[in-house]
Amino acid sequence: MRAHVIRRGKIVNTIVVESLKVLPDLIDASIGGSTGDSYANGVITPKVKPPKPAKRITLDELTSTEGVKLINFLKTNNIVTAGRAKKLKGDN
Repeated sequence: MRAHVIRRGKIVNTIVVESLKVLPDLIDASIGGSTGDSYANGVITPKVKPPKPAKRITLDELTSTEGVKLINFLKTNNIVTAGRAKKLKGDN
């Protein structure tokens, strides 16, 4: 029979044994789970996968339409920022 080895509340290995009494901290693997999952009070909880980092896009990967939108956004943002700076300084 297949059995999971539990250490500090986590499944650290899966082995084949004749009986669960062969080693301490063994549970039946037929109930599910895999290496890295948590085990507490007879319940197996899957490990949490961290979110993937956001992909960075280079300008070469942009389509022409996306590139134009980006350039227009940057131009608009610079004009708005320059306008705010003038108002803050009192140059109206």
